Amino acid sequence: FFSFFAKMGISLKESQQKFSFMNMSVRKELKERIATHGPDFDLGEDFLYGSFQYRAGYNHILSAADAADCVSALLESFSVASSTIALRQKEISSQQRHDLDLEDENADANADPVSVSGEPPSQDAAEQEDRARKLWQESFNAAYDTLDFSVCDKHTHLFERGLEIAKAMQRAIIEEGAAIISGHKISSAGDFRYCILEGLPPRLVSAFSQPLMLLRLARFIMSAQTAAGRWLGSSAKPLVLGLRTGLADTAHFVGIPKHGMAGHVPRNDFGRHFRAAARLIGKHCRPSGVDPSSAHVRVDGEVQRFLLALHEVVSAHEV
Repeated sequence: FFSFFAKMGISLKESQQKFSFMNMSVRKELKERIATHGPDFDLGEDFLYGSFQYRAGYNHILSAADAADCVSALLESFSVASSTIALRQKEISSQQRHDLDLEDENADANADPVSVSGEPPSQDAAEQEDRARKLWQESFNAAYDTLDFSVCDKHTHLFERGLEIAKAMQRAIIEEGAAIISGHKISSAGDFRYCILEGLPPRLVSAFSQPLMLLRLARFIMSAQTAAGRWLGSSAKPLVLGLRTGLADTAHFVGIPKHGMAGHVPRNDFGRHFRAAARLIGKHCRPSGVDPSSAHVRVDGEVQRFLLALHEVVSAHEV
């Protein structure tokens, strides 16, 4: 990082500033400097991409990419809904805020993992479903409110909170992905590779229990491995990630297809594979979120048995 900025001729103090506060000459030349020196640090042409901005006056500038990341972060997880709920209805208990905040670094590691993992606390099934439904509704409403581009405090607070959540999620993906790769935690099951996330702190369980977050982690790992020259050609295989939730009998699974040729988007059949594998072992499986390649499986502690059934299903499909 420091070497990259030094080679571009940007001082350490300047590099620590927000872009809008950087020297005007540096801001004007930054794109050209990145294009010139980026290849020395494995930053190709895809490091920069085209976008557009929404402007309201001189103080309100919103890029399309930031808007998409903000809305996605607010929508993905009811585990981060507390702060946005507070902005919308101004009433939320401090205990809820403690339980639901993604960035609560001081969460008690010995607390009930269910209450801080994105799963409803120990209640009967009807209460769990009702609580989860209300939290998802609040997350949806918060994300929808962010699309109101009127210049007001409510929109500004939601937008800023959404960006902070998005950045926290991206950091979590990079850190956990790097730990999985460097720790050689990925195993092979013949026709696909897999990794079961276990032993995570409660705040990460909360984050990765959301299907889009788990999918983004899988895609990051796949991209990192293929960029390093691995998992290509004959060694290319699909990747499955699983996460044990705070409830011992349930787990989240996502799957992505193997790396294909440039410009080719391979079909993802893992949603169907997960359902077929669950039927083989007599377990209940339901979609997890809006992405069809994710599933919430009632494994009753038999994750390996489910993976064996998945291997059987995928092998039959490949044939």
